[in-house]
This record gives sequence, C-alpha cells and structure tokens, in this order.
Amino acid sequence: MFHSVSSIENIHWENLPFVPLVLIFKFLENRDRLNASLACQNWYNAFECGILWERFNLVFHGDMIDDTRKAVKFVKKHAASLKHLSIQFRRINMIPLQDGINNLKQLFEHLEDSCQLHDFHLENFFHPQQGNLNRTLNTRPTVDAFKAFVKSQRNLKRINFFNVRLSEKDGLDILTEIASKNESLQSLGLTHFLEGTADAHKYVRKFLS
Repeated sequence: MFHSVSSIENIHWENLPFVPLVLIFKFLENRDRLNASLACQNWYNAFECGILWERFNLVFHGDMIDDTRKAVKFVKKHAASLKHLSIQFRRINMIPLQDGINNLKQLFEHLEDSCQLHDFHLENFFHPQQGNLNRTLNTRPTVDAFKAFVKSQRNLKRINFFNVRLSEKDGLDILTEIASKNESLQSLGLTHFLEGTADAHKYVRKFLS
C-alpha cells in the first residue's frame, strides 16, 4: 500500500509507535539519542527504554571528577539493563583527585548491586601504587569496590583486562573468583595484567591452561 506525499507529511512524529521508535533510537549515537529525547514525552520514554542500554562504553578522558560523576549518574539509572560494559581510561598518566576516586568507588558499588554482565572490558586501570597516581590519595576503598563488583558477577562470558595493574594479591583473588563463579566463561583476555610479577605470570598461565 502506498501513501501520498501529503499523507506522509501529515504524520505526527510524536505519535510513532513505541517499538519502532526504540528500534530507531538503537541506530543513534548516545548524544543523538539524548537530543532526540528532548522532542516530546513519547520520544523521551523511548530514550529511557532499557534495551537501548544493554551495551555501553564508559570512557574517561582526563577530567576524573566530572567524568566519573556523569558515569555514576548513568549507572544509577541504567545498571540493571547493562549486559555489555566497557570502561576505558584514555589518559593513563592523569593524576585524579580524591573526589574522582570516590566517584569511581560509587560506580563500582552501583554496578555490584544492580547488574549481571555478559561481557566486561577494562582498560588502563592502575593499581594505586603504580603509574603517576598521587600517593597521598586514598584509593584502597575504590580497589576493594572494584573487586567486590567483579566477584558479584555470575554470568560473564567474555572478560578483557588490558593494562589493569592490580597488585598480585588483588589480581589473583579476582581470577580465582572469576574461575569459580562463571561457568559460562568463554574468553578471558589478560594483557599487561599483574605486569612485572613473575609468580603472578605463572599463576595466570596455570589459570588459562
């Protein structure tokens, strides 16, 4: 059935059916989704649909306080929908402030409470005593919150840790928990993981064998 040009022009876009509207939103970048959600209530409702937020990349470019605050706000709202999550710290030599470190702790706590992931990618996450991090910062609670989050996951199929410089104790503890609680695990990527620790490398090789 064909419609005339005039009939198409008379379509009320705010009344588009919900399911097709959500499918349209899936093809949009996050910024475009946000802009579109401001059009009307119906489009905002589509923007809030959980299926749109099953896959998400959190990228921190250097402003730890602002970036982590926005990330916490997002996770509070959409953590229950997340299935595929990537967290990347693009500027690994940045010196974060304590507020940013505290926000990261909140981020991992909300993830622990609200989501069960299928895929998890973490990139450039430094141990508090490595890199150029300010040694006066209290980062131990954030590392503990991260460990608790990873340990809470039961449905992981794919994990990728790239340049995750945890201490030997923390790293091996996490690997043990992953192995014991994720029977469906299909892929575990470890690049520059526990770098510089010979015993840890032996353990990782044993873990992967």
